[in-house]
Amino acid sequence: MSKFTKAMIVVKGKSPSHAFIALHRCVEANARLSGETFSSIFTRLEKLYGFNRKEKSLWPLLKQMSDSVDLLEKERNIFLDEMNKLIKKRRIEKKNGIRQFKENKLNKIAKQQNNHSIPKLGFWGWRKLRENLD
Repeated sequence: MSKFTKAMIVVKGKSPSHAFIALHRCVEANARLSGETFSSIFTRLEKLYGFNRKEKSLWPLLKQMSDSVDLLEKERNIFLDEMNKLIKKRRIEKKNGIRQFKENKLNKIAKQQNNHSIPKLGFWGWRKLRENLD
């Protein structure tokens, strides 16, 4: 079971505080997969479902978090399906003797995923990083 799936199960549970942490994990998993930034994914979810993770009074309700995870799961499945199709196509090309890796969408996806790095930070490092980036 992937980290995304485990976190998704927690979001579907009944504890808002655990669900909020798990929602962050789902966003992080999608950021790693797609190469999109963590903040841009969260900003999109905030606009779509009407919550704000930076203000405690506007934190998402369980329903909003559940809907957000459903959307992330759909996006994740679409992305994985497309990537798997591209991988199968590339394998067929290699079988047919095409060894040159052309500049294509699969190459772009690989570069996006490789560019997504997780900095090593201390206990309060994520807060410092977030405050400097936002």
